[in-house]
Amino acid sequence: SLELAREFADRAVSLDESEPQAHFALAIVHIWQRQLDQSIADARRAIALDPNFADAYGTLGNALHYAGRSAESLEQYAHMARLNPHFPPIYLFFMAQDYFALARYEEAAQLLERRLARQPDSDVSQVLLAACYGCLGRPAEARAAWQEALRLNPAARSCPTRIRRLSSRWSGASARPGSRSDLAPPRGRTGSFGLLSKSGYK
Repeated sequence: SLELAREFADRAVSLDESEPQAHFALAIVHIWQRQLDQSIADARRAIALDPNFADAYGTLGNALHYAGRSAESLEQYAHMARLNPHFPPIYLFFMAQDYFALARYEEAAQLLERRLARQPDSDVSQVLLAACYGCLGRPAEARAAWQEALRLNPAARSCPTRIRRLSSRWSGASARPGSRSDLAPPRGRTGSFGLLSKSGYK
């Protein structure tokens, strides 16, 4: 359970304050407990103890990501990728969300395409890719990505309303490239794409 994980992480830190893995574990627990400021502090402590700790940079990026601090999150993911070029492909999705939040849709789309090349069954990547293509004024590709998401997971139709609107609205009309209006996911701790990536989608 999460409570047990927190207990063991706290104990690890109390046994050896200088162990970066202990602070890293505590940072992960705090993310799941939505204590993001504390998670950021834990991850920074792990990095201070071991500047070559790639996973700690990734976790710091995650905490910043869920806190809505997209530009800072991307900086930490870059450190992670430099230290570990073979990082798990789920991070490509996290990075894409951050680029999307910054209205950098082309870069977001490229990352999602990379993830799908490695994990073609990622329905959530197809959902976000459809939104990216729509924001770039590429409705045919948006439509194809959305249909692929539905093929992979018909439950995508019931994904959070904001995401469904972003992804499916492009079936008939193109977007104005760079338009912000209601296209960017809400900033802050509970952005729609962040919730989707935590709720059973791949």
